[in-house]
Amino acid sequence: VCSSDLRKLKKFGIPFLILGISLSMFAVWRKNGDGDAYISALTKLFIDPMSSQVLYLWFIYVLFFYYILAPLFCQFSRFFLWVGCLAALYLAFFPLPRLFAMHCFSAYLIFFLSGIAVCCYWDYVKRIPFRLAWCAVPVFVWSSYVSPGPYICSGFSSLPCLFLLSFYLSKILSMRSIVTTVSRDCFSIYLYQMIFMNLLALLFLRLPKNVFFFLLFMAVGLVSSIVGFIAFADRKST
Repeated sequence: VCSSDLRKLKKFGIPFLILGISLSMFAVWRKNGDGDAYISALTKLFIDPMSSQVLYLWFIYVLFFYYILAPLFCQFSRFFLWVGCLAALYLAFFPLPRLFAMHCFSAYLIFFLSGIAVCCYWDYVKRIPFRLAWCAVPVFVWSSYVSPGPYICSGFSSLPCLFLLSFYLSKILSMRSIVTTVSRDCFSIYLYQMIFMNLLALLFLRLPKNVFFFLLFMAVGLVSSIVGFIAFADRKST
């Protein structure tokens, strides 16, 4: 168990330290900050990452906590899983404080445990009529864009939509390796994408601020970052 926790700490801790410190220092340097600004940036990075210069690294904090908890729900009695789901529902509406991004941990815990529950009860889940997943699509669109409500509504309705997307993509022979790569390397993809998008933003800040350039930035950034990492991962595996 200790060696497993140590591997997890290295997997998440090393990227967090290297990227978090270097990018925080770079952000302060760009603004000609003084010594107090550097200290403040590091303090926010480690204590309240959501208010730091690299707020997108909250993902590493939260994912590390999930990895620590995962064995409790996967290897022991499923009673712990049900208790965890009830606790996660409570935390979705009454989140923990911002310290160490625990409010984000609270917001997404129910979805993390939902994935574990689907794996544990897959024999029952696969009996659900496939067409019911399509019913979640209009619910997701409505709760996300038309009349946004609590995040838990759009979050749960997005799960069947993601299932549909991955199912149909996996039917395409040429897409199977891509789906596998995204599933296996989602942590690295997110980290690479966020860093790429933020560096790309430095370039687009010099361009006129209008809708066209914003859409161009999103299109170029999202597509090139995800496709670029998948191409790198495929070449590395061959």
